[in-house]
This record gives sequence, C-alpha cells and structure tokens, in this order.
Amino acid sequence: MLPSLSDDRPSPPAWSPSPARRLVRHRGVYWTVALVLALVAGITVHRQASEARRLVDRLGTTVDVVRVESELAPGDPIHPVAVDVAVPAGLAPAHAVRDLGADTVAARRVAAGAVLTEFDIGAAEAPGPEEAAMAVPASISMPPTAPGRAVVLVLAGDPFAGLAARLVDARVIEVLDDRVVVAVGRADLADVAAALSAGGLAVASG
Repeated sequence: MLPSLSDDRPSPPAWSPSPARRLVRHRGVYWTVALVLALVAGITVHRQASEARRLVDRLGTTVDVVRVESELAPGDPIHPVAVDVAVPAGLAPAHAVRDLGADTVAARRVAAGAVLTEFDIGAAEAPGPEEAAMAVPASISMPPTAPGRAVVLVLAGDPFAGLAARLVDARVIEVLDDRVVVAVGRADLADVAAALSAGGLAVASG
C-alpha cells in the first residue's frame, strides 16, 4: 500500500489553556475573585440606597417660604403679591425668605412665581441721626437699585477743588425718574456735595 500524503503532516500541538484560564480554573483564585466582585457590588448598592434615603429625607421635610404671584420691578412693594408656601427643604433656595415685613420692597426684578431670597428685598428707611439725604443724578450705566439697597458713590478726584478720588458708602432712600435720593454719612456730606457740583460722581453697586 502506498503511504498517504497525510501521514507526513505534523500532528497538531496539544491544546493548552492560557495562563488566565488556568488561573480562573484554580478553585481558590476563583472564589477570591467572586468574593471581591460581590463585595464591590454590595458597597455600590449600599451607597446608592443611602443617597436615596438622604434625598427622601430632605424632600420629605418641608419649610415655609415666601413666593410672589406676579412679577416685581425694583422698588415695587412685595407684600400685596406675596404668599406663604411650604416647599421640600431640599428644593428651597439658599437664603430663602421665611418672614416678610409689611414695608419691604423689591431690590431687583423678581419673576412671577419665584421664591424670594434675602437678595430680592429692601426696605425704605429715613436717614439716621448720623446721615443726611442727598439727591444724585441717575445714569444709564447705574445698576438697578431700590429703596433700602446699599450703593457706593464713586467720587472723582478734582485737584482744583482739593477733592481726592474715593468711594463713599450710601443707602438708597427713594428712586425717582432722573435721580436717586441716598443717605450718606454726615462726615462724607461735604465731599459728596463737592463731587456732585463738579460733575464727578457716579453710583455703583454696593
């Protein structure tokens, strides 16, 4: 009988598992990996459950806040359009107003339905014993303001009038069409009047 050509083919090498498969097949290594994966999964589930419980606790506790039913412009009285509502503590904005006085006004524009914060309100007050009221011109570049809001008067230097450039703290008393009535300290009154006469006064945010 003639020899077959297939008899000369080299026999295929015996199959040998890769080192990774041999490692997995080792009983001790297998259970160690399984235990580590189970621990990781358990920690992840526990962390997510704890965060969910904290969220439910925050949303379950309510706080009383003040909401406006219509839009407010700077200087508008707030009390006629304000209502007390209870909202989840986790959804209440920071510095939310809890109690609103009867004489408060809007310090800036507030959208209808918004929850009031401390930065939204001002109060119209008369000058104190150490203050004097003065009307200063309003300008297009002046920031929005309202009665009770703190502002800074920027005084330009004038060497001919002996006036040095400086900043003066002031408080808005009244907002008119073309001017703003502010309360300034009596010690600053002379410099403010000099800057106002020289046309070197501007109102900036407080």
